[in-house]
Amino acid sequence: MAKKGKSRLAAVLQSRMGTVNQVNQSQTAEVGKMQKNGIILEDFPDDVIGPDEYGLCCLGKEQEPKEGDEVLIVWADDLPVIVGVLKQES
Repeated sequence: MAKKGKSRLAAVLQSRMGTVNQVNQSQTAEVGKMQKNGIILEDFPDDVIGPDEYGLCCLGKEQEPKEGDEVLIVWADDLPVIVGVLKQES
């Protein structure tokens, strides 16, 4: 999926979450890449979210993210949560 397409997907999900949640606080969805030392977000490539700083939605063994995978992250207040693997590194 091209970077533009991933950004569009994140924007659509963010819009839908705001509609479903019906609160004034905006929800955020972002795309990141799994690294040995954590997650690097596309929009903030110099910052690393360490392994003890994010949550993982139960995805099942075959969907568990590993180094090199692109992941979809949704922010729950101040906690980034991986909700899906967009592209698994082969």
